[in-house]
Amino acid sequence: MRNVFNMITDGFKRMALDERNYIVTVNSNTITIKNLLRTRVAEVKYRCNEEGELIDYQDTNNLFDNNHWDNFCFIFEREIPEEFNYDAFVQALVNQANTLGTNAWIT
Repeated sequence: MRNVFNMITDGFKRMALDERNYIVTVNSNTITIKNLLRTRVAEVKYRCNEEGELIDYQDTNNLFDNNHWDNFCFIFEREIPEEFNYDAFVQALVNQANTLGTNAWIT
C-alpha cells in the first residue's frame, strides 16, 4: 500500500478541499477526519495483508457530502488489487473464439 499520508492528501485533492481545514489523525489502521469544531467525523478503517497491500476498508461519514466522500474513498478503492477470476477469463476466451467462428484451439 502507498504511504497512507500521501493517500489522505490525494483524497483531499480529489474532493477539492484544503486538508488544513480539518483535524486528521492516523492511529493503527484507522484514519479519522474531524471538522475544526469536532462535531462531525469521517473515518476509514483499513486492513492490509502480510505484504502490506490494502485488502479491504470500511468507512463511515457524517462530515462530507456523499460525492466528496466517494471521491476520497476512491483513493483506497484503487489500491485494492483485483482478484484474478479464472472462470471469467476462460469464458472470455470462449466468447472470443465463438466470435471468431471457431473454438478448435480451446481443448
